[in-house]
Amino acid sequence: MNPKIIIPQELLLEIRSCSDGLEDCYGIARFNEGLIQILSLQPHDDLKKVARINSQGIELEDYPYSIPFAEMETIPVSDEFISRSQGVIDTSIVAARKVAFIGLGSVGSQIALHLTQSAIGRFILLDPDGFSASNLARHACDMRDLGRYKTKAVKDMILRRNPQAAIQTFEENLLDLSWHEQMERLQGSDLVISTTDSTAAQFMANELCHSLQIPSLYVGCYERACAGEILFVKPGQTACFNCFMEFRQSYLLELKKKEQRIPYSDEQPSELKAEPGLAIDIAYIVAIASAYALALLLPDSNRNSLLDLDRNLTLVHAGSLPQDRYSEIFHQPFDFLLARVKRDDACPICQKSTGGTYETSTDFSRNPV
Repeated sequence: MNPKIIIPQELLLEIRSCSDGLEDCYGIARFNEGLIQILSLQPHDDLKKVARINSQGIELEDYPYSIPFAEMETIPVSDEFISRSQGVIDTSIVAARKVAFIGLGSVGSQIALHLTQSAIGRFILLDPDGFSASNLARHACDMRDLGRYKTKAVKDMILRRNPQAAIQTFEENLLDLSWHEQMERLQGSDLVISTTDSTAAQFMANELCHSLQIPSLYVGCYERACAGEILFVKPGQTACFNCFMEFRQSYLLELKKKEQRIPYSDEQPSELKAEPGLAIDIAYIVAIASAYALALLLPDSNRNSLLDLDRNLTLVHAGSLPQDRYSEIFHQPFDFLLARVKRDDACPICQKSTGGTYETSTDFSRNPV
């Protein structure tokens, strides 16, 4: 009995148009399931050569059979990929949106996955770190990616969902680049999402985004991922990350946020340990951050109502009872707070964006979930 052949419709059309009819096909042969998935005409680390095209169909690599094109099961991947999103968002718009990520750890990688599943079609991925065994419990990537750069791993994760996505990767630390190089990396983005643990890199991202007039999103988890913070910034319209750090010093100093201290100490990267926390708690923070990201990418949709320009900081607690100093801000599991961050009159970043300043009060607004 011949194995079942699955192939994307778009790829089959490409195969049948091959002029010489001698292209190799790459994919996954699942012999114990009687299934062969043909996924590419190009070699790939995750795929093996499974077939070769002839004039009538394909010759299977490990089977003494030739399978006619008519007997293959074709899947309209591109159409099916967006089918569940149509009517919810304008997929023709989001497919053209470009999102830049600074940091692709447990938070950044999961947001990238959410946006891929929301049909975002263009990505810039920037992170100098490799994927290690300690990332397995919380990261969007898996065992296939051990030892790889996180940028490459997340790129392949995106392409496994949406083969049509356009992705640029940079295995670089933002702080090691010149101003021109930094601007070049982010130029043309519709949104910058910074989830790096380096406060210095967050400040740099804030300044770059204001210079380029790009909205940005800053997401971080507190100790043990029991809570997190999400700040969205629209240049010239909201308080910026620089203003937020002044707010943090006054109101959130006691809440511990994991930060990379290499630029300010003698510690070596190998001596730093990641903050423990469960993926299920990070997922709650990530889901809210992803909703803000989509709202920023679709300013003309009804999702824009999520963006209260006066309350651009969201604090969320995970699914556990707030303890100790966290109980002073959060009252119950899944508590959700909006905070109004006072725009700093002396903030040089905001002054450059607007040519002036304004002042708002600082308070919290509790939104029960």
